[in-house]
Amino acid sequence: MAYTKTPKSPIQASQTWLDRICLIKRREDPLSHTPLEKHATVTIVTLSAFTAPFPSCILFPSFTTLADHFHTSETRVALTTTVFLIGIAITPLWWGSLSQEYSRRPILLVSFALSAVAAIVCAVADSVSLVIGLRFVEALG
Repeated sequence: MAYTKTPKSPIQASQTWLDRICLIKRREDPLSHTPLEKHATVTIVTLSAFTAPFPSCILFPSFTTLADHFHTSETRVALTTTVFLIGIAITPLWWGSLSQEYSRRPILLVSFALSAVAAIVCAVADSVSLVIGLRFVEALG
């Protein structure tokens, strides 16, 4: 009786905790995704590309209101945007290398989570200094 190797399932047998919370399961063969999964993945990644430029300019119309709310100058409020842009400029230096090391999926999920948490805490911040710091953390995501 000859030994025959059974073919691997297209879905990986060993799923990590990160894979369990994702909508689309990780597969051994990326070509085995259904057309719906391929379109969903492309849509999610494409929409995520809009997350960087959108928050960088979202505060422009409210500079005066934020300056009044925090009892500070508009220049200090504008610093939140400057710090955000600096964060966006330097972040790809390590996210890129980390994504090569650990794959893109966990890096994307961690960066989205980091950005979301920082944005939520930034929304309830009570000082402009805290907003400046959190905008930098948001940009890291």
